[in-house]
Amino acid sequence: MYIKDLNDFSPLDGFIFESAFSVGWLDKHHFYNKGRAPNLFLDKLRSLMLAENGNSYYANPMRGTHQCPFCGLDYFSDKLEYRKMSIGSAELWIPTQSGTYFVAPTMIIHYIQEHDYSPPTEFWEAVMAVDPNRNFNAQEISDRLTIATD
Repeated sequence: MYIKDLNDFSPLDGFIFESAFSVGWLDKHHFYNKGRAPNLFLDKLRSLMLAENGNSYYANPMRGTHQCPFCGLDYFSDKLEYRKMSIGSAELWIPTQSGTYFVAPTMIIHYIQEHDYSPPTEFWEAVMAVDPNRNFNAQEISDRLTIATD
């Protein structure tokens, strides 16, 4: 499912989260910015995806996985923690300091590492600014925004 970066997040036709913005919803039929991500950014993104301190940056899990449109991969083996995290099966919600959110497919880490996807600067800054000790539950936020837009 392609959504242009920084557009209002709209996972379904006619349904928009006004305080959530899309990042990383790529497909092979649309251009995307390329560049190499610094290890510090990738480490921080990975740590948020593997959060174990009671926080969860995942929302709206699906049954099954979405394969990478570029190479077909549907899982990611985290080399630092020696465990697997399923990607391509949920949304990753990143809070911003202004009270909005970036919503990306969990496949984003694969796109960045393997296909040189370069997310918008605003996303990089938001990831680096996340305090992993601050309570965060992406599913609760997604549910609350869903109710607010019904």
